[in-house]
Amino acid sequence: MILNKVLLGGRVSLDPELRVTQKGTAVCNFSVAYNPPPRRNASGAKVDVPAVFIPCVLWGKSAETFVSRFKKGSAVFLDGTLKQDEFIHKEAKVAIRTNVVSVALFQRPKVTNLNFCKVFISGSVTQKPELRTLTKGRATPLKISNLAIVHFPMPYKDASGAEVEQERILMDCTCFDQDATNVAQYLDKLQHVLVEGVFYAHEQKIHGLPKPRKTLRIGVESVKFLKRETSDAGSARGAAQQNPAAQHTGDNSDLAGVGAGVGNGQGKPGELDEDVPF
Repeated sequence: MILNKVLLGGRVSLDPELRVTQKGTAVCNFSVAYNPPPRRNASGAKVDVPAVFIPCVLWGKSAETFVSRFKKGSAVFLDGTLKQDEFIHKEAKVAIRTNVVSVALFQRPKVTNLNFCKVFISGSVTQKPELRTLTKGRATPLKISNLAIVHFPMPYKDASGAEVEQERILMDCTCFDQDATNVAQYLDKLQHVLVEGVFYAHEQKIHGLPKPRKTLRIGVESVKFLKRETSDAGSARGAAQQNPAAQHTGDNSDLAGVGAGVGNGQGKPGELDEDVPF
């Protein structure tokens, strides 16, 4: 099973920008603001979580239509897939990955206060997850496990009918509380899984840059074992072995209040074996 899907509802944070590539294709870049549900702090009181600004892209006629119908503050519902752009930072001279939602469908919702986010992505575990416990500033310790997966999208056919391989996606995810314990205990490198969760903003420290960069991670709500398909088994195995760096690079200091209602054993994980809790 190969799955990559993003459902997103929120408001356009800035006026969409339309540009044209050298080949004459219209491209629209914009971002959608999603407000995660309130969390509980160390004392148990509910506090608001900062909005997450999710970068999106549209191509062709869809891009032109979007620019003509939507502007800053417009409510929008999107159906798309997770893509990854990579560029070399001029100062740090390092490759930086940026997560982007490639939009397939969009519409103006009837409900103006729509606020929704759901991500589904399958892939192979690149490293065995490790269980950690955050205690700083918390009355109740928070258990977390960082889960890194590599996803290989299905190839597509170009104008000539030839199959074109798409770039792999290296995605960082975080599990909380009981889900974190389960993942650290039962998952191992190269196992094929389906992750369901929501986007949240994470500050990633990159060597050579003075300030952390904000990037999108997935706050995991459920994990399910999958049977790896023969077609992508070899490539997934090779990528996981050759790219051990596809793992968490932050210190999780921004997770002090994350976990209430995201993961923490409240999801509905799929079951494959009776002795495995997800």
